Amino acid sequence: MQLRPATEVSWLPQPPRRSRRQRRLVAWLVAATVLLLLVFAGYTAWWLSAAANFRDGTLAWIEQRRAEGWHVTYGDVTRRGFPFALGVRFDDAVVAPRDHAWQWATARLRFTAPLIGSRPPRLGAGGDQTFEFNTGSAISRWFGRAQQMSFDIQPADGWMPNGRLAIRALSLAGDGGDTTGIGYLDFLSTGDPAAAASAEVSTWAARLTAEKLQLPRALDGGCGREIDAFEVEGGLYGALNPSPWPAALARWRDSGGVVEIERIRLACGALNIDGEGTLALDGRGQPIGAMSTHIQGYDAALDRLAAAQTIDPHIAATAKILLRALARSNADGAATLSAPLSLQDRALSLGPVTLLRLQPVHWLDSAVVPSNGDAPAPAGR
Repeated sequence: MQLRPATEVSWLPQPPRRSRRQRRLVAWLVAATVLLLLVFAGYTAWWLSAAANFRDGTLAWIEQRRAEGWHVTYGDVTRRGFPFALGVRFDDAVVAPRDHAWQWATARLRFTAPLIGSRPPRLGAGGDQTFEFNTGSAISRWFGRAQQMSFDIQPADGWMPNGRLAIRALSLAGDGGDTTGIGYLDFLSTGDPAAAASAEVSTWAARLTAEKLQLPRALDGGCGREIDAFEVEGGLYGALNPSPWPAALARWRDSGGVVEIERIRLACGALNIDGEGTLALDGRGQPIGAMSTHIQGYDAALDRLAAAQTIDPHIAATAKILLRALARSNADGAATLSAPLSLQDRALSLGPVTLLRLQPVHWLDSAVVPSNGDAPAPAGR
């Protein structure tokens, strides 16, 4: 007969028994994980649907612009922005107005609208950029890239697209080996140009700030080609409607519409200009204006204009003699000229000296609204 122990003992290790609290914790973790997965799946499905609607709405807006005569083409269209924005990207986009006076082509054009936060919708361009300008007699092309090109779109107050345009480190090369560029540029606009009840009311304002500008050879003048800083801020007085154009511009002029420049500042080398004034259009559709200015470094600027044959050398020499008599030294000992800068009958004058006559513009050549004679010379408000 074989004897067996009453209780067999296993020498294998036994798993520890979980407490009730641990089992509850594991159950909660599993439930939370499943819930998060369901929420993520639901949000992803919602985002895909919302992104598709956003894409369709953007494409419908483009079709409306095409119906108005705009030329818009693009290659692939893809959704972008997950998870915190709705967006659409257009590859190889090309935009031009009805008359093809200019054309812009970009490798990537992206339109995004954040789902959280207060940042406005943004239109941004990336990759290679191409700009074409058609003057009627010639087409100039510029190629290059920028560190940033974006436009933050503000809610529409009227027909004018408002927002903030930002350009950083834009460098372009032209067909003939010419170069131009923008180091820094900000342009901000607000309001509705058509909302003004009279010419005494301004309902649209803008501010431009730019630094480290390189001008193309064709614009080489009193500053040379390098501009250190340029700022201008002002408002539009009088109602300016979007159409029919240019009759709407003629109606704005005839109702007494003007552009008030609250401040304009230009710095390039030794030349510094600081001023304010008013601009308008005369009865022939030519720009007229009157500004009060404070200028330093005008001697060198006149020499540059004479060397570039923009003004007659004899006029430059006479202007320096007359303007020196009007200039006064400031606290730093620099000669500062305080004199009016005016534009009338296409003649640009600084103080008592007429510097040059400008070429006529043709903004109102096809306008059918008659003018009530020449508009008076603008004066500050």
